[in-house]
Amino acid sequence: MYAAAVQHRVAFDEFDVAKDQEMLAVDLMGAIAWLDPVAERFGRLRRGTIVGIGSVAGDRGRSANPVYNTSKAGLHTFLEAIRNRIGRYGVRVVTGQARVRRNSDDCRHGKHTLEDLGRSRRRDHRAPGAAGRETVYVPARWRYVMWVIRAMPSCVFKRLRV
Repeated sequence: MYAAAVQHRVAFDEFDVAKDQEMLAVDLMGAIAWLDPVAERFGRLRRGTIVGIGSVAGDRGRSANPVYNTSKAGLHTFLEAIRNRIGRYGVRVVTGQARVRRNSDDCRHGKHTLEDLGRSRRRDHRAPGAAGRETVYVPARWRYVMWVIRAMPSCVFKRLRV
């Protein structure tokens, strides 16, 4: 399981290349550096499950933190590409979409989120028709929230100012 992120607070009118580069280095390039050798090994073994923890922030281009959104969208696309590359060998690649509240105790809440994802994955293996699910949302209600947000036309979404 891969989970790491840097999300700098940025003012709405702030464009800081140094902050952007750090977010991309940790959130996207760090994931690629770790997941590439894992995918290669699991592909050779022809088994295993890779779970990459992304964020609902990667589902749409929110105005609040464009580069964080970009890094998570890149991670989601990378995981999909790895899934398409090694899935044919029996390796499962799952994108975990976690929504972590900013005002929580980051360590405790992050641990809780990973535990929830693990429980959710076990339930998916037992639920009829759910075992092949490629994206898991934690908490589960975000699956429906994000379905609505992704289906929303861009002209409506940008008015939300999220």
